[in-house]
Amino acid sequence: MQPIRYGILGSGFMGRTHAEALRHIEGAQLTALALGSRAAKLAEDYSVALCESAEELIARDDVDVVIIATPQFVRRTGAAGRRARQTPLHRKADDHHRCRRRPYPRSV
Repeated sequence: MQPIRYGILGSGFMGRTHAEALRHIEGAQLTALALGSRAAKLAEDYSVALCESAEELIARDDVDVVIIATPQFVRRTGAAGRRARQTPLHRKADDHHRCRRRPYPRSV
């Protein structure tokens, strides 16, 4: 089985946390990093390629999955600067009610 090759956008606490987690996952391989003032050090620590931009990392042939580990206020996509769409935890508009409801009533 081929390893899944990861790239990480962001070099702060969460970037390092994801890099370390990938080290312990069988079949996962960190191949590149980009963004952040600590990116060069993080890339050196994990012996991976350092990209100058998010676009460069995403365009790499040796990256299958990109982990976005930047703070929410930094997350933007495309040249238009639109906010990145976050994946919802529920599939339907009314599913959020199921998440809030207690599974069993309290009994005293």
